[in-house]
Amino acid sequence: MDLDFPELKALYPAEEAERDTSGALAAVSRLLPWPPQMIFLCDAQQESVWVEDFGTGCDLAAVRRVAGEVAGRLGPKDWYLGPFGPNESQQQLLGLRVPGEPAGAVLGAIAPRQTWTEVSAQGWLDPLSAAAGLAWKHLQLCRRQLGQDTLVKQLRAEEEALRAFHTAMLIEAVEQRERRLREQEEHAAQMQAIMDTAPDGLIVLNERGTIVSFNRAASRLFGFDAEEARGAEACELIVPPQLRPRYRRLLDRLRRRTEQTAWGGMVRVQGFRRNGEEFPAEMSLSTLLLGGRWHAIIAIRDITERERVERELAAYRTRLERLVARRTAELTKAVSDLHMEVTERRHAHELLRLQRDLACRLGATSDLGEALVMCLDTALKVSGMKCGAVHLVTEDGGLRLAASRNLSASFEAAIRELPADSPETALVAAGKPRYLSAADYRGPTGEAAAREGLRGLALVPLVHEGKTRACLTVGSHTLEQVPELARTPLEAVGAQAATAIVRIQAEEALKRNEQKYRLLAENLKDVVFAIDLEGRLTYCSPAITELAGYVPAEEIGKPIRQYAADEDQWNRAWAIVTQMARDCKPASTELDLRRKDGSTVPVEITGKPLVEGGRVTAIQCVMRDMTERRRYEEQLREAKRVAEAASRAKTEFLTNISHEIRTPMTAILGFAEILQTQLPEG
Repeated sequence: MDLDFPELKALYPAEEAERDTSGALAAVSRLLPWPPQMIFLCDAQQESVWVEDFGTGCDLAAVRRVAGEVAGRLGPKDWYLGPFGPNESQQQLLGLRVPGEPAGAVLGAIAPRQTWTEVSAQGWLDPLSAAAGLAWKHLQLCRRQLGQDTLVKQLRAEEEALRAFHTAMLIEAVEQRERRLREQEEHAAQMQAIMDTAPDGLIVLNERGTIVSFNRAASRLFGFDAEEARGAEACELIVPPQLRPRYRRLLDRLRRRTEQTAWGGMVRVQGFRRNGEEFPAEMSLSTLLLGGRWHAIIAIRDITERERVERELAAYRTRLERLVARRTAELTKAVSDLHMEVTERRHAHELLRLQRDLACRLGATSDLGEALVMCLDTALKVSGMKCGAVHLVTEDGGLRLAASRNLSASFEAAIRELPADSPETALVAAGKPRYLSAADYRGPTGEAAAREGLRGLALVPLVHEGKTRACLTVGSHTLEQVPELARTPLEAVGAQAATAIVRIQAEEALKRNEQKYRLLAENLKDVVFAIDLEGRLTYCSPAITELAGYVPAEEIGKPIRQYAADEDQWNRAWAIVTQMARDCKPASTELDLRRKDGSTVPVEITGKPLVEGGRVTAIQCVMRDMTERRRYEEQLREAKRVAEAASRAKTEFLTNISHEIRTPMTAILGFAEILQTQLPEG
């Protein structure tokens, strides 16, 4: 059947195809017997889909699902018309196979169900099928044309992108080059600043021997500004004329070397100033490659002043050598003297250390025997002798052995007791140290010393405040005499020993007296106690227990104020204590003492300040019970009262008697009355 559809034919030629593909579907929709809500064309795989939704905004994925359902409902049939939708009552679905290629393409249309009208399929189905085939071909042609246009646009877009990228790359390259140039300029400025701070002249040469860098120190050294020097040949500028060929050959040899080189240390050269003056200098040279090009770096310094100083030093050295030759003997002697002085100083330091240690140990001991052994050991160390003894002076003036070292038992027995009339005692009594040899030591003791094998002896009396307390004796089996250097330290040890003996003997006497007085205090009926200047009890004798019931050990450290029964009495007593501490004079007072059971007892307290180092440190007191004394005083007052009453009676009696004597009659009557008085029996 020859079908003529002008609208579709107008769209069919590819060169005249519209770019809007929806025009073909709109033309096909006008062949439907009812206006559709949506019409679409798709291939069998639902990959290529063209749709006209008439502005309803259909989802392409939903259209593909509808196309799949249309293909399923068609099956082997060429067309399908039936209900569509969730409840299949609202919409009508039309499915139609498109004739031609590709096989399997379908046309679908959806319309509201109420618009459906019964029409004969033969009246519109064939034209619709033919129109669908033409529309399919038109859409394929449009697709190919659109693809070519898209490719051209894409190529043009890529060309524009490449141009933009190339432009950006050029801009970035230019910016990077500018940054590198700025960095190189900054680096060059930094390097020039670093070079300008260097104290030595720094010169950089290129491969032609031309100066490319000239620091400030080099400008000061040669007299050229950096701008003047830059670009000039170094050999012409800073090298003396007679040396320029030599330096050019040197630079040529260095340029031929490919590796970097450096001279080992500084070498002496001649410099050439701008004013034509030559000067001595030190130079170091090294080569390196900068950017693949050869460069040389020269460091140079002026040594004019140093050579002048060196010349002066050489002159000084010559004079010094003459002085050394003259002073060699003096120095040798000085070294010897210094060695001796150092030895003596070391010996003196050692002696001082021994004496200091001895003083510390003596201060820490109160045992006389131990102290004497310490002194004897120290005396042997400072004197270099090997044996010795210490004798104490007895009350009868003799000497008694108290300590010994490295002596045989027989010799100790011979010197254990030396009488007051012995030669040794006489030497000691003189109070002067004696340094003897074996030949000078006579008498029985001398014979014993000879048997002992002693060759040298020293007797050092231990004198304190003009009184000889003991004798320190040291001896040697090898030395003839005590060395001169050791005698003074030996006598110093003797003085320390004398002081220690006196101190320890005094401490022992003090302990004996303290024990004696403590025993006396503990056996007295009166209470002996001591207080410090703050009124705290530091000692109390046992008599307090009998007097007041207190235990002495429990009361130590307590304030004595708590023992006063009356506040006024305590205030008077403390005022007396304060006055006593200020005047350092004894005083006494009376008060009522509170016993431990709460009762009171009258006591009398007599105090005496205890002075140590010129100041009062405590108050020593004796407290006595006044109960008996007060009772005696009361009896005495009563007896006095009775005596006074008797005296008054006697006076009255005598007065009456004298009156009666003057009156005879009264006397007679009185005597008669006396005679009538009955006398008591017995």
